[in-house]
Amino acid sequence: MRSSLLFILVMAIATCKSTGQSSALKPIYSWVSEEPAVSSLDEAKLFNFHSYDTYDPDQIFIHEIGGKRDDVSMFCVFRNVNGNKMGELKRGASCMEILDTAVVFHNWFTYHEQKILPRFVSIISMMNGPKFDNFGTNMYIGGDTKFKYGFQGEVAEILYFDQILENKNQQIVESKLAMKYGIDLREYDDYLNGNGHPIWTFSQNGRYTHNITFIGKDRLTDLDQRQSNNVNNEISLILSLNDLQISNADNHSDILDGDYIFWSDDNENFGFKEDIASQVSMMPRKWKMNLNWNTAKDELLKFSVAIQDIPNYDLKKHTYVLVSSSESGLKNMVGEFVKMDWDTKFGLYTAALPLRPYKGNYYFSFIQSENDKHLKNVVSRTTQNSISLQPNPVNTGQNITIRLGCEDCGTHKIQIMTKTGMVIKDILVSEFEVGNAIHHEFGMPGVYIIHIANDRDQQNYKVIVI
Repeated sequence: MRSSLLFILVMAIATCKSTGQSSALKPIYSWVSEEPAVSSLDEAKLFNFHSYDTYDPDQIFIHEIGGKRDDVSMFCVFRNVNGNKMGELKRGASCMEILDTAVVFHNWFTYHEQKILPRFVSIISMMNGPKFDNFGTNMYIGGDTKFKYGFQGEVAEILYFDQILENKNQQIVESKLAMKYGIDLREYDDYLNGNGHPIWTFSQNGRYTHNITFIGKDRLTDLDQRQSNNVNNEISLILSLNDLQISNADNHSDILDGDYIFWSDDNENFGFKEDIASQVSMMPRKWKMNLNWNTAKDELLKFSVAIQDIPNYDLKKHTYVLVSSSESGLKNMVGEFVKMDWDTKFGLYTAALPLRPYKGNYYFSFIQSENDKHLKNVVSRTTQNSISLQPNPVNTGQNITIRLGCEDCGTHKIQIMTKTGMVIKDILVSEFEVGNAIHHEFGMPGVYIIHIANDRDQQNYKVIVI
């Protein structure tokens, strides 16, 4: 069962049927927290890099929505403080509450949760509750001025509709809030874009259905997420476009409408486990990434992880992100190893991967090794000359991406040759271009040799084109 550290509360109160029109996705009332900017993550009050407002016992959290309305759909992103009351929708003398014990019917209609765990709560009708149209003309969320009964906790966003959303439209709004705030949807639910099309499907991701997290942009739902962390993750794993910032609003990376990246894990143990034969420690937990990326600019995908908090972490060893195009490649440690470095600003280990060569499904995990000699295709920003060729094997007509991982090795000469030694292409890479992606497309199947040399050493790499 998936869960998270925040709630997205969904409440719908009806006296008539939904129209089901797409225009239902325009709320008549919306509120988003606008906390002042801060200078560090420690000072920040954020749900997945978005601000929230805090309400203590002495405050009355009131959002008053004018007008008499019988049909209501409300979405609220919040977290309670003491576990007693999660939220409240109130109108005049009638109230709907979200608590943690049992369902109780009395003067107030009350819905209670059995577990104090973040999840979606969907109430589609009032059932046997009071008629809201008999009580006053205004809807109060969180309390009212008469009863002084306020919500205690943290609230990030409220969306309020004056009709009952049909199922697909409700799922569109839920998907948007889940992707924005790093909260899992209910198990078996798909994530929809603003057009109602699935962009992440539960049934197509096998065991990778835990801690589903998102970076992307959807103009129709005003979703623009450039760095993200699932709030239920046992480890602090953040993916960001380029350098991590304190808030999502501070990240100004380029992203096109419709571009997105999802990642989710298999819920395996996340402590490092050493393999004696290979002298490499690997994390049993694996992640799957789904990339739909068309942004022209060469953006970086940056991994930021609190590796130091992971069980069996060895300070003496180097840590790498291993990225592979297949699950078997990940298991056999075949792929691209990106060395992680310490980020003093956030106190996390980080590694960066150019996004442009990647599209479709990829898998990643984390490993530790005392040195690079036990690994293949290491990308390390050091004076050691480390080369990455991905993918290999490569399909005819598909680009292979060559990346050089040495910052202090001078000019590189790359020769792409047939297996008999005939040169197909010469490429010179200056010391200022090291780290950039170099692409080459093979027009015919066969075995090729890529010869890479600089003033320190030279190496031949075999490439299979199928």
